[in-house]
Amino acid sequence: MAWSINSWQNFTTKHMPKYHEDITDIKTQLAKKDSIVDSKSIDELLLLLSKVNDSNYFIMQMGECAELFANATKEDIFSRVNFIEEVCRYFPESLNIIKIGRIAGQYSKPRSEDFEIINDEKTLVYKGDMFHDYMNREIKASRMLLSADVSKRTYDIMQKFNQEIFTSHEALNLHYEEGFTRLINSKYYNTSAHMLWLGEKTRFLNSSHVEYLRGISNPVGIKISHNISSADLIKIIRLLNPENIPGKIVLINRMGVKNTHLYLENLLQEVKNTNLNVIWMCDPLHGNTYKDSNNYKVRNLTDIIKEITDFAIILYKHKVKFGGIHLENSPKDIYECVDGSMRNIGEKYETLCDPRLNKEQSFTIAKLLAKLIQN
Repeated sequence: MAWSINSWQNFTTKHMPKYHEDITDIKTQLAKKDSIVDSKSIDELLLLLSKVNDSNYFIMQMGECAELFANATKEDIFSRVNFIEEVCRYFPESLNIIKIGRIAGQYSKPRSEDFEIINDEKTLVYKGDMFHDYMNREIKASRMLLSADVSKRTYDIMQKFNQEIFTSHEALNLHYEEGFTRLINSKYYNTSAHMLWLGEKTRFLNSSHVEYLRGISNPVGIKISHNISSADLIKIIRLLNPENIPGKIVLINRMGVKNTHLYLENLLQEVKNTNLNVIWMCDPLHGNTYKDSNNYKVRNLTDIIKEITDFAIILYKHKVKFGGIHLENSPKDIYECVDGSMRNIGEKYETLCDPRLNKEQSFTIAKLLAKLIQN
């Protein structure tokens, strides 16, 4: 089937918002919005990513689990941009760091459950500000327009502070992504972000999200866990990158500490045998989430460090480049990932979705990465 910006509608759709109103006018308005990023900077990122496997380059992709409209202030944006720079200072100066933020668009989240119980009442689980407000869970299409405006404002402010940070988000709401898909010099670009990623919950053959992403020229990340077979992963890579362009595909391992050791090695070798151009990145957070005795969703820093180390060892064994790291973190004084300290998890627990690393924990990870890369 030929690709078009809306051909994804002919495929299996999961984790998309269920709008009860006619969204035709909203989508028309989205398509008329100014691009958030330009195609030139998307091509620039692709060129940088093409150097990762053969040169002294490393990807630092980091930021909020889910951005909030309310946090799109000049002060908050500066804090997040500066935090990326702070973390990257722990790497040797000789290493070229490609800085990609989970910023200026990370307003939607797929969730494992559709509902949760709050004050003994069943309510829709929070799926990000693009879907609905945290205090009012009614899903509204007009929030796509808000997402566009806030993302544009965020990126414009970022540019004033730092022009070396690229933007990224999960490609989840395809109505939104379609609205920002523009034909430029005979190629289609998603101009809502420099890089998009295909999430664990939408990464399957015949997925509407795979269909959409195969048509755009942006770099694409693919979240991978122990649940995917090497055969399916290879098919998806070929669908998304039929010309085998270097830098186009970033495989983001999120297996968790228990499964990385068991499943990654075989998957990595099978992909390597195909000679497909891919970058291997580690997401050491998503596979290490659990609920503690007080029902807080947490992650353990020890597990995170162990998964990074195991990932590095396996790649080294197979002579594959450790291409980058993907972190959910915040510069705020939070405590959502346990680290053996005496802090109480409930005192500084602010996340509305998944637990994030705080500043000191992020620095610990950066120091570890610097050592692993140098060795």
